[in-house]
Amino acid sequence: MEDTPIIDIVGLSKKFGKTHAVDGVSLQIERGEIICIIGPNSAGKTTLLLLMGGVHYPSKGHVTVMGLHRWKDNFEIRKRSTFLTADPLFGACPTPYEFLRFYAQIYGMPKQEFLDKVKPMCDAMELTEHLDKGWGELSLGMMKKVGLIAVFLPEVELRFLDEPFAGGIDPRGMETLYRWMQEGKARGETIVFSTQVLEQAET
Repeated sequence: MEDTPIIDIVGLSKKFGKTHAVDGVSLQIERGEIICIIGPNSAGKTTLLLLMGGVHYPSKGHVTVMGLHRWKDNFEIRKRSTFLTADPLFGACPTPYEFLRFYAQIYGMPKQEFLDKVKPMCDAMELTEHLDKGWGELSLGMMKKVGLIAVFLPEVELRFLDEPFAGGIDPRGMETLYRWMQEGKARGETIVFSTQVLEQAET
């Protein structure tokens, strides 16, 4: 339902052995918000995002996303959301272009829609000339840009971004990311991201 929070978390905890990575978190995230999870290394930011994203199972607590049970309805939620890991994973795709095309196919994007969107996005990230290169020819910052383009390609309601400003992304890429986030908010999307840097959170 549109009037309910897009994410509702109650008493969420996650233990790894004796370590409490997340301990008793409760929060609600409304639709159309940009939310930042901020904290130093080992504060539990990534674990919390992975719990919200359905990658980890909790030790305790419950998460509802879009009114759906985070783990029972995981497949349906994943069709309506994207997730950027801190270090993007590209699988067996040999080039950035093949990865982006595969990602678009997962979300059912028609080929022409993909072609119409991918070029201006790659141009904005100054990545177009590198699309057909092998991963070994790309810097870490370029690979991070590929991951960012991927998670903003499909039209979804919710985007999770783990440390999107880290990993060697340059100032032009940061400016583009800020713009994409604001444009997403204007479309009514919800964006949840993490960072260690207060300035990025404030911006």
